[in-house]
Amino acid sequence: MYANVGLNFVLVFYTPLGYHGIALSTVLSYIAGAGLNSFHLEKWFAGTSRRSFAVIKKIAATGWPAGLLQIFWHIGSTVLFMILGMLPSDTIEVLAAFTNGLRIEAAIFLPAFALNMANAVVVGNMIGERRNTDAFRGGLVTAAIGVAIISVMTVVIVLNARTLAGALSGNQLVVKESVRYLYISMVSEPFMAWAVILGGALNGAGDTKGVMRIVITSQWLVRLPLAYLFGILLGLGPSA
Repeated sequence: MYANVGLNFVLVFYTPLGYHGIALSTVLSYIAGAGLNSFHLEKWFAGTSRRSFAVIKKIAATGWPAGLLQIFWHIGSTVLFMILGMLPSDTIEVLAAFTNGLRIEAAIFLPAFALNMANAVVVGNMIGERRNTDAFRGGLVTAAIGVAIISVMTVVIVLNARTLAGALSGNQLVVKESVRYLYISMVSEPFMAWAVILGGALNGAGDTKGVMRIVITSQWLVRLPLAYLFGILLGLGPSA
């Protein structure tokens, strides 16, 4: 993260790359992160067998649903932007408002994803110790704590929605649409936190296929079709 932020400033403002430097800094920071992770793994697994096809097969069987989930999720996000681009008026402002709303909303869903990963570790460790009942309880407790935290953060954002939106844009239409997006989306945040954090528990238990099916189904069979139906076909606009 520090490499990404630092390189953003250097490449964008002090090189001819301009905004293209953001993409390059992201690539370089990912490469640096991969290198550091490999270095630490090398220390932990020194002296062990470097090739274990049984382990590789098991990792692949568990990992491919998570990878496929990310592919479908990001494609779905692109499709959602395409649907917004089909609106009959104020398309640019709506897209800007949606982007700003996501930035503000990140203050909520990023902690939820952090608890998702923490829950995966907690549940995975307990299942590895054959403490299945404790794993089940630990997953639920972590999710409940996350929902409580996210609920408080949701209230804070709702009360300060206009101030936060105004800090990201001076365009009043963008601010208005950003605030409306936040008011609507904040209703779902506690439920989002519950689903995301419990998804981490399922991943930790090895049920990556179940998580993949749930997320892809909810996005591609519920969210995107309803966005197109309400926003475009029924003409409800960006509120949909």
